[in-house]
Amino acid sequence: MKVYIEFLKNAFQSNLAYKMNVFLSLVSSIVVLLVQIYFWRALFQDIGQTQTNMGVISFRDMVTYTLVSTGISIAISTTTVFKVNDRIRTGEIAMDLIKPVSLKGMLFCDALGNNGFRMVFQLTPFLIVGILMFGIRLPSEPYLILFVISSINGMMIYFSISYLIGLIGFWFLAVTSLSMLFNVLINVFSGEMVPLWFFPDFLYELSAFLPFRLIYFAPLAIFLEKTVLADAIGFILQQFLWIGILAGIERILWMRAVRKLVIQGG
Repeated sequence: MKVYIEFLKNAFQSNLAYKMNVFLSLVSSIVVLLVQIYFWRALFQDIGQTQTNMGVISFRDMVTYTLVSTGISIAISTTTVFKVNDRIRTGEIAMDLIKPVSLKGMLFCDALGNNGFRMVFQLTPFLIVGILMFGIRLPSEPYLILFVISSINGMMIYFSISYLIGLIGFWFLAVTSLSMLFNVLINVFSGEMVPLWFFPDFLYELSAFLPFRLIYFAPLAIFLEKTVLADAIGFILQQFLWIGILAGIERILWMRAVRKLVIQGG
């Protein structure tokens, strides 16, 4: 455990050398936030609110949705795909097999360290600016607790999928295209930018069979209290289910990848 904590600390501290990157990322996030909010303002200026399959949605709801969604994006983003792929291409992965630590555990702590840094130095000022400019209404205590749990689960699902795509690099040395496909699926089916309650019925129903909506849409629907507590708990149970499924797939891929590496003389 102490070794993993060191990985986390090193990842956090390494970001201190790139203060300008943090500042530019913060500015970029604020610009994207403003663009999205003014987009929703243009759509809602004549109607004020609209009826969806999850109740009435107002412009104020969309402001909160956009602000929290951008905050989640800052907190969970990771470069795990490319870190795994780089280790495979350079052969460094062979050394990972003999280390007394888990590759996934090491990368997870690395991601936690990087995300922790962004949460302190990017997410916090972003939320302060967003709240001062637009305001935000916190949900009631039960929903707030469920939101925190679902956000953590969403981060774990996002990391697991990223790690899986990286492992595919054992068979396809370049996973850039797969990573791009993953980002497209996230953009479409996660509700990161456009809430799923605006989707046609067939797309909304399709999203229920995919893990992507559990990364953004589930936590955001809970935060806005657009779902009853029973359904909110249902979202969280689905997240746990997908975490287990992805962990099982990871295990199978890792075992086959190690066998492939050994057979090839890695």
